[in-house]
Amino acid sequence: RCVYMRDLGARTTEIRLGLGPWASSHEAAKAIAAEGVKVDRAFLAKRRREIEEAITRAEKLQAATDRMLRQLHERRRVSPRLNRRAAPRK
Repeated sequence: RCVYMRDLGARTTEIRLGLGPWASSHEAAKAIAAEGVKVDRAFLAKRRREIEEAITRAEKLQAATDRMLRQLHERRRVSPRLNRRAAPRK
């Protein structure tokens, strides 16, 4: 939802990150100002840390979900009351 901008008339190759015209209004209120954020090593390092932290959190969530589903499966397998695959009682 963002665009990379570069001033073609400038002598240096400074890249800025700005909101695209399709960005929603609540995103416009965020940290990216109208003139954009300078994309430099510090900006990219911060974004990389945020992405790596998000990946770590997602992996922990996946492990926790997997563990809970395996516990639920085991409970259903051993409990006659929860075992839906067991032969119907008459």
